[in-house]
Amino acid sequence: MKKSFIIIIIALVIGIILPAKAQVVQTMKLKNGSVLHGYMKSQKPGSACTFHAEEATIVLDGAKVKTNNGKKVAYDSLPEEWKHYADENGTLDKKSEMSLSTIDTGALINDVFVLEQGRTVRYVELKHDYVFHWSEIASVEYSPRDEMLISGINRFLKMKDGHQVSGQCIMEIPGETTTILREDGVKESVEKNDIVKDNFIKNNPDQSIFEQSKLLDEIRMKDGSLYTGIVTEQNYEQTPYFFIMTMMSGEVETTVSLRMKDVAEYGKVVNPDYREVRDVQLNPGQILVNDNEAELVRLTEQQNGYAIPQNAKRVILKQEGHDMEVCIQANFKDEKEAKDNYFIKTRDFKNDKKRAGIYYFKYKDLIESSIQPNEYGTSKNNTTKATYKVTSKGVYVFYNSSSKRAVVIEVQ
Repeated sequence: MKKSFIIIIIALVIGIILPAKAQVVQTMKLKNGSVLHGYMKSQKPGSACTFHAEEATIVLDGAKVKTNNGKKVAYDSLPEEWKHYADENGTLDKKSEMSLSTIDTGALINDVFVLEQGRTVRYVELKHDYVFHWSEIASVEYSPRDEMLISGINRFLKMKDGHQVSGQCIMEIPGETTTILREDGVKESVEKNDIVKDNFIKNNPDQSIFEQSKLLDEIRMKDGSLYTGIVTEQNYEQTPYFFIMTMMSGEVETTVSLRMKDVAEYGKVVNPDYREVRDVQLNPGQILVNDNEAELVRLTEQQNGYAIPQNAKRVILKQEGHDMEVCIQANFKDEKEAKDNYFIKTRDFKNDKKRAGIYYFKYKDLIESSIQPNEYGTSKNNTTKATYKVTSKGVYVFYNSSSKRAVVIEVQ
């Protein structure tokens, strides 16, 4: 098998970046003008491949169509997928009916919406599997992630001359080129035959790679063995060519090296561990606590700590059940402020009538009593996110030691 064909097969199967819409991960354009939106379901090296399309616009030579019979279907009687299509595309007539057709080409193509007929026939078909040969593919396109989508898979390509390209794969032309959208916004196309190593890496460092890919790879070898995981490297520097698959064994990631020439078939299955993470775009200085607007208030410094002014603005949270998650999201002015934060349950002056109702914490509480976050990190959009587990009611502070201010949170 030629190297270029191997690159086509592996890249089209596993080079997938998933938008939020379920199962629409690629746009497959065929040389006859057909356009399919979905994902590559399975393929056999050197043979046919199967593409699952959530929606496809198929082009036929009109001379091959024997009959084209349409029927009117009332909106309420349409399958849910056609109702959605009608809502999105305005295909209902004045009687709120939609025409669905059966096309006879020697085999029946049922329940499609015809866009064009005559010399060329174009029709829309939903939720269908198509089998075709690699030579029929013109290009494969991937929608770039929007800025707020943090989770996803990136590509890191190493070329024969040592040049490296990294970013999102946005288009592939079988046997010819791969186009990468780099972090600087520039598109760069490279020749497939010049690629010597192709790595698939996670976009969000705070998630596992299994949380960032909606589909898993299934690789069946010629000896009958089956491997399920995520292919994280294709290597063409060594002979024979091989790729590395990362798998989960319990809660531990393991890897296996598989020779490409020993592969019998590739496939895709739904990944139950996928977890899409979206960012929140905040203005500089803006802070949210469980999606409630908050503000940093200046504390009153005492002999061995800080007290909360009685008129300080508080975020009120209602505790439901024994445990509660407090999620804080903030846009700090610099990296130091984003790191110098502590989450503390404050004390009150119960036995001091003069200071009754005043809450405070001591310097030593920063070290001895601060609650450790379950999650903490800053995104490329400069949003710092911290989540904490709270098990009791009371007054808490999210204290920033750089500015000596805090968000005051009352859990009731």
